Amino acid sequence: MDNPGVSALILTRNEEKDLPECLRAISWCDDIHVLDSGSIDRTCEIARTLGCQVAVKTYPDSTQLFGGDEAAHRNWSLRNTPFRHPWVLLLDADERVTPELATSVRQAVREPGEHVAF
Repeated sequence: MDNPGVSALILTRNEEKDLPECLRAISWCDDIHVLDSGSIDRTCEIARTLGCQVAVKTYPDSTQLFGGDEAAHRNWSLRNTPFRHPWVLLLDADERVTPELATSVRQAVREPGEHVAF
């Protein structure tokens, strides 16, 4: 499948069970980034093995996922990750992009019109 210019961002923490299938569902992306918040399982190893760029950002209060503020974690990544493409697909590791959704995303990117988000 072609990639018309979509990067992907997946936020993780201890997602070794869900991450592989999530990544298989976006194998058409040629720029996949994982922002991990301090996994103690094989999440980062799996992501790197499957070709992802991995960054780890932990917080002083590591007992709470994403330091207690997922929006701040996601926004930090959107500002600091060197995405290859202007369109970024945001996913959680337990989400799956269906073939139909992948087709819709690629079509929206090819012909965005006045849209800046999908």
